[in-house]
Amino acid sequence: MMVFLTTTPYQLLYDAKRNIYKNCIEPSITSFAYQQIENMADFSERQVEDINEAIELYSKDGDKKIHLCQVGDVVRALGECPTNEDVLKFLGNPPAEDMKSHKLAPEEFMPIFSKIIAEATKGTYEDFMEGLRVFDKDGDGTVMGAEIRHVLTTLGEKLTATEVSMMMQGREDANGILQYSDFCKFLLEDPPSAI
Repeated sequence: MMVFLTTTPYQLLYDAKRNIYKNCIEPSITSFAYQQIENMADFSERQVEDINEAIELYSKDGDKKIHLCQVGDVVRALGECPTNEDVLKFLGNPPAEDMKSHKLAPEEFMPIFSKIIAEATKGTYEDFMEGLRVFDKDGDGTVMGAEIRHVLTTLGEKLTATEVSMMMQGREDANGILQYSDFCKFLLEDPPSAI
């Protein structure tokens, strides 16, 4: 079945970048993301401990609360990969001044985190293939690694050169060519367990 996407190839690559955090970037501070949550409103004791630990690590004042502008960082540390736009949506699009002045305690953070997990959108293999196919000038299933590196470091929520290097390590051949079907499979792999 053919699905017509209303997203651009760049948005599809952006979705790929969201998955990178789960597969390539240094392991998160906890193993939280590797556990399935059956009931999004209820967290296990271990998950609550992980959330509290993450908030404590990001708490600048030692009061075990985080500013609204840190919610995305904490969510990513716990293994999810929302866009900044998604985080703002789940926070209710607060004014810029509230982002730096308003704080959340763990019990206020958990319902927001639960919503982010429940509404997380994941790209499919076909989505990633279609997004990368745009860069396949010869139609042979390959793209230039340099072009993908450029897109990942300059468009959307940019990755650092180090993050891109970690993601691309061992994926390109000696000529800098990337087989994008294998790359898409890699992006969609389950992350390795941190335990």
